[in-house]
Amino acid sequence: MNSNLPVTRLGADRASQVCRTVNLRHAVCSSAAIMEWTTVLEVAVIGGAVGLGAYCFSCAAHVWRRRNAPNRAARTPGRLLGTIRRGAGAVMVAGMLGMAVSFGWWAAVGHEGLLEGDGLFTVRRPADLEVVHLTPHSHVEEGALLARFHSPEAEAQIAVLKLRRESLAAEQEALLHQVLAVDPEIAQKMADANAQERTLRTNLSDLTLEKERLGRESLREQLGRREDIKRRELEIRKLEAEVEQARSTLHLHSDDHARSATLRERKAVTEQQHAEKEAELEAAHIEVRKLQEQLQQTREQKAELEQGLERFRHLSEQQARDLRESIAAVQDRLEQIGRSQGELQRRREEDLRRAKRHRRKSLKKMAVETAQTERQLAAQQERLEKRAPFAGQVAYRAAAPGNANSHDPLIVLSPPGGLRLNIRLPGWMKPPLEDTAEFSWKLLEDLERDEQRRFVESRFTTRLHRWEDLAAHRGYGLAEFTCDAPAEAVRLLARGEQIAARLVWRPPLHAMPAFMMSMVVASVAAMAWVATHAQTKSEPTRSAPPGSVNGHGAIRELSTEFGAEGELLRLLGTQLREMTVRGELDVNIIAAAEWALARHRDRAVRLLS
Repeated sequence: MNSNLPVTRLGADRASQVCRTVNLRHAVCSSAAIMEWTTVLEVAVIGGAVGLGAYCFSCAAHVWRRRNAPNRAARTPGRLLGTIRRGAGAVMVAGMLGMAVSFGWWAAVGHEGLLEGDGLFTVRRPADLEVVHLTPHSHVEEGALLARFHSPEAEAQIAVLKLRRESLAAEQEALLHQVLAVDPEIAQKMADANAQERTLRTNLSDLTLEKERLGRESLREQLGRREDIKRRELEIRKLEAEVEQARSTLHLHSDDHARSATLRERKAVTEQQHAEKEAELEAAHIEVRKLQEQLQQTREQKAELEQGLERFRHLSEQQARDLRESIAAVQDRLEQIGRSQGELQRRREEDLRRAKRHRRKSLKKMAVETAQTERQLAAQQERLEKRAPFAGQVAYRAAAPGNANSHDPLIVLSPPGGLRLNIRLPGWMKPPLEDTAEFSWKLLEDLERDEQRRFVESRFTTRLHRWEDLAAHRGYGLAEFTCDAPAEAVRLLARGEQIAARLVWRPPLHAMPAFMMSMVVASVAAMAWVATHAQTKSEPTRSAPPGSVNGHGAIRELSTEFGAEGELLRLLGTQLREMTVRGELDVNIIAAAEWALARHRDRAVRLLS
């Protein structure tokens, strides 16, 4: 059977549960010292190196202390300075011990996590089917074939279902292309109404065109007659002006004629000149009468044109009214036919809806049967062919699929980042984790529970996916890693078993707060100890009272100027001889002699001998 591994992303409850599991395993591993031989060897080597270093340091400190004992005795520091020096030494030793403990924890303590799957797709063999093919590809796309099975009964049922699907498809195609049946009486009435409508619309178009033509011609005729009237008006105004001018000329000639008559009576002009004035006056009268007659004729022509324009306008309006009435009658008839067509169309649509409902019900019934057939066919094909529901990596492929049991996985498909490792780690490890690209892990073999769990490929690498701070465990966080686990581990994971792995990678030692704090404390204490030691050396020595012959006096006198060194060394030799003769051992005199030999070498040997 095909099953998906019931693994989802960790929520808050799941995270806390995983943390408790990892914490329990971590505590058991740390307290019970469950570790591999390589870890034991590393701890033994590190412990031996630390022990050897501590031994060498203690020996060097003891030798240095014994060699500088006379000098310390000669330089007796103050009480406060001595207390500070001793405290600084103790703190320095404590800091070094803290560094050693931190280094031991860093080297010995391991961190373990649980391997889990997120969205894995597992293909298993059905009990009644045989495995024919498994995909050889390591990466598949969505919908790609993962596995194919074989069963004669299933293949025969698939062939029957395909034939049924083709038959239903042919029936649906024929029903879709079948013409819907309509009442013949309604169709005939609809055709008659459409013919009448076409005839009336043709008449309406002709009447409309005639009306427009009549309007255009009437307008053009009226415009022409109005232009004639305007031309007559212009001629009338022109003739009136000319009549006025002729009358003015007539008035001038009349005045000239009167003057000429007066002058003729006085014999001032000749008869011929007077006759010329009379002729001019007569010509002026004739010109005035002619212009007046033209003006009268023009006015009569204008009146006739205006009367003709008025008659033409009335006639045009009458024709336009007749055409409008004819158009209105045709439009009324069209409205009546339209209402009749609407009723016929409504009856026709009802008939068509009835036919469509019948066809729709038939098609729906066929669609339901087709869908049932498709589902049955898909179910049978899904039993025989398992396809990838998403694009991903083949994390496990059975080497011998024919021998696999029904509960064993054949193929495990993992989405990108589908395999996760969850581990609880201290919060100070977050920065080095984020700065590292890949981490090395090792699968744990739980030999106490299952003697058969042994991994051929036990080491693999991971990448940090996310970090989540744990509110219930302050100072700790849940680190989630994405990995490409070995196929053996994926197989066990698909079977529902828990897989534990140990983090082989270690963070840098300088990232550990305890180590850095211990190093800082030890460094500060060492600086304080060196400062107090230098302060003790810089203090002036106290001179011994005259005649002092004990060891302390000899050590203090040996630190005087060069001129007194000989006497002091001879005095020290005398004390050594007396101590030897008496057979008494004075530690201070011996320490003073050792210091003199170490300080003055040949001079001290010669003078002491």
